[in-house]
Formats: sequence, C-alpha cells, structure tokens
Amino acid sequence: MRILRGFMSCLLLFMVYYPISQANSVQDTKQRIAKLDQKIQSLHGDLNAKQRKQKILDNELASIEKAIGEQSNQLSALTDKLKNLISDIKKREQRIQTLTEQQSRQQDHLIQHLKTRYQIDTMQPLKWFINRSRPEMLSRTLIYYQYLISSRKQLISNLHETQKTLCKEQQTLQRQHVATETLQQSLQLQQNKLEEDKHYRKNVVDRLQKEINVAEKKLANYQKNRDELSQLLQKLYRESKQKNTPPFYSMRHKLPAPVQVRNHRKAIKLNQGVLFPAPEGHNVRAVFPGKIIFSDWLKGYGLLLILDHGQGYMTLYAHNLSLLKKKGEMASQNEIIATVGHSGGLRENGLYFEVRYRGKAVSAQEWLLY
Repeated sequence: MRILRGFMSCLLLFMVYYPISQANSVQDTKQRIAKLDQKIQSLHGDLNAKQRKQKILDNELASIEKAIGEQSNQLSALTDKLKNLISDIKKREQRIQTLTEQQSRQQDHLIQHLKTRYQIDTMQPLKWFINRSRPEMLSRTLIYYQYLISSRKQLISNLHETQKTLCKEQQTLQRQHVATETLQQSLQLQQNKLEEDKHYRKNVVDRLQKEINVAEKKLANYQKNRDELSQLLQKLYRESKQKNTPPFYSMRHKLPAPVQVRNHRKAIKLNQGVLFPAPEGHNVRAVFPGKIIFSDWLKGYGLLLILDHGQGYMTLYAHNLSLLKKKGEMASQNEIIATVGHSGGLRENGLYFEVRYRGKAVSAQEWLLY
C-alpha cells in the first residue's frame, strides 16, 4: 500500500510539475491583444492614408472627366463650325469660280475693246480728212471715240476690282482652312492627353482600391482576432476571479467542505487526506476556483478529479460515482464537479479529499473550515 501511495505521489508530482497559471494566461492574452492593437492602429493609419489618396485621385479623375466632357463639347461645336465652314467654303469656291469667269469675260471685252481702239486709231487721220466737209460725221466720230475710251477705263477698273476681290477671297479661304485644321489638331491632342491621364489615374485608383480591399480584409481579420482574444480575456477574468479571489495559500482553515453533510465530525483522516462518508450520488463541490487538470479513472483512486488553483496548489477528489467536469474546464468555488461513489475499491460510499502543494500531499484538515 505504501508503494502504491508513493507511486501515486510521484505520478501526481509529475502531473503538476508544470502548473497552469491563470495569471500567466491572462498576461499572455493581454500582450497578444496589445500587439494586435498596435497592428490595427498601424493598419488604420495606412488605410486612412490610402483612402485619402484615393479621394484625391477620385477628385482628379472627376476633374479630368469634366475636362474631357468640355473638350468633347468643344469638338462637337467645332464639328458644327466645320460643317458651316465647309458650306461657306463651297459657296466661296462657287463665288471664286463666278469671279474667275467674270474676269475672263472682262478680259475678253478688254481685248475686243483694244482691237476696236486699234482699228479706230489706225483709220482716224483718213476719216478726219474725208469728213472735213461733213462736220456732223466728225462730231459723231469724236463722241464714239470718247465712249470707247471711257468704256475701256471702266473695263480695266472692273477687271482690277474682280481680281482684287478674287485674291482676297482666296486668301480668306486659305486662312480658314489653316486655322480650322490647327484648332482641330490642338483639340484632338488635348483630348488624347486627357484620355491618357484618365486611363492612368483609373489604373492607379483601381490598384489602390485593391490595396484598400486587402487592407480592410486584413483589418477585419485583426479585429476579429482581437474580439476573440477580448472574449477569451473576459472569460479568463471570470474564471480566475483574480480581483475578488484571494490566493489559495491565504485560505488555510477557510475552505468549505467538498461535500455538504450534516455531521462533518464523521470525516475520517486518511493518510494526508480526509474521507467524507456520504450517500451515493451526493454532490461534490469545488472548494476553491481552479482548472481541471485531471478527470479520469486512476487505479487506487477510482474516478478521480484534480483541480489546479495556481501557485503550485491543487485539490484531489477521489472514488466518485461520476465526473461532471472535463480536463481543461474551469470550476468556480462551490460548483458541483462530481457525485459521491465508491469507485476504485472503496468499501463504502464517500469522497476522499486531498490538498497538495507542488505535488506533495499536505494536511487537508489544516485547510478546511469545519
């Protein structure tokens, strides 16, 4: 029996050699939350910067699109102007053609006039000699001669005016062609430049939007992880009750009995523990908040449940009929964790209770209040 008890002591010492400290878990969770907060803050700053940049680019893109719209209106107005100009050019070309034909007729008239004048000038001395005896014929000849001279001057004047108008129309037409082509090319170049700027900024905005989507997704994951850690931290706080629960070592002669029976005096000191006789199925309660580190059948102890209370302290509840808590779960003070039985070879129903420090059994009676 002593060999078995020694073996169990070594086993339990091994089981609690690495005690689970709730305080450390809380601290680790706090550190993880702090790191996540730093990442979230940094990501928020980066995301805000990207969103500000996106807003600037959106405004630039809107300005470019407005400018493109204005240029399109100008090009449309220019197109209408070109149509009117083309129509005017056709009329002007027809007018030039008319003036050219008029100039040709005037030139023909002038040539005919010169021929007539030449003929008159050739025969004039003879006519004057012949018509000397007939003064009325001489007078008519002189009048006709003056008419020819006046007509020639008018023809020459008209011809000069036609040539002047024709030259002016041709120069105006040429200037209109050059100005229109220059304006059209300039507007087209501006339109192409604006389209290039629009395409470039659109690509930048699209790329930036993808980066923002990735950052937002990453931020959402960080926030989700932080929320989960915050929930875990709250759970750890609730489970550990560090603010309201004193440390285990201060609970000497203050722990309640693990089973509620009318007469605690019937409790039997057994080795370093206490055996509480109780009816089968009677509730077994945790004497102090802790974490379940063992919940299974163990030879010599039957269905055994062990709570770790931190700082190297633990309590054992043996020979149970059933175990109501699993390994890894938390138990609060006075929470029902098992039911009384006689598993593991106990002759009559009861709960065997131990207090251990760093794996070694200490006097349980010094911790219980009864």
